[in-house]
Amino acid sequence: MEGVLHDLCNALFLTSEHLPIMEESLSSGKGDLLQEAINEMKKATNYSVRLVEQLKSLVRNNGPARNRVDVKNLLRTGSSLVKAGSFVTVDVQFPEHDLYVDCNETDILRVLMNVLLNSRQAVRGNGGVISVTLEELNVSPGDGGSVTPGAFVRVTISDNGPGIPDKDMEHIFKEGFTTKKNGTGVGLATSLRIIREHGGYIEVEPGAGKGATFKIYLPAFLDNIG
Repeated sequence: MEGVLHDLCNALFLTSEHLPIMEESLSSGKGDLLQEAINEMKKATNYSVRLVEQLKSLVRNNGPARNRVDVKNLLRTGSSLVKAGSFVTVDVQFPEHDLYVDCNETDILRVLMNVLLNSRQAVRGNGGVISVTLEELNVSPGDGGSVTPGAFVRVTISDNGPGIPDKDMEHIFKEGFTTKKNGTGVGLATSLRIIREHGGYIEVEPGAGKGATFKIYLPAFLDNIG
């Protein structure tokens, strides 16, 4: 439950980030900018509502329902939300066709938002760039790495921030560990748990001094892989 509360606080923060834009748009008469801010605020509000519904399910001891979900749609939503009130550029590269996984949609969106928000905080200020790619792949025996052989959808989120110091790498997924002044150490720990519950993996390339990269693997529907 703590993880959902953490993500709900983030969602409300993103919602509030649109208010200064709306105020500026009203005072300057920029109707197009105002409408864009309203549309983005709706997305952030819808995400908050999803999280409230998940809290209600947890209170009732109902397990999260899974469905066939298009990961491209989740990434579009997350990439749009994370830009709220910032000067961060989000560069997305998706295949033309849809890529589906069997998942709880809100849970996976929470994971994506946690990683995207961490990248946003790492590249704060002008010139910050977050790169998001989505691909399908077959991992064969002998390929190496931590991923079990099989068909996967992989989300890669990279940034041009300072990266993760080597001394922190073994701790970043531990609950309670944080390098942020007001951090809780909940987001990445919760994200790893969710991905493991879905049969997936997270790999991290620390990129100390040149930006971090997170690779999120989720088992694919077989009809994704050609």
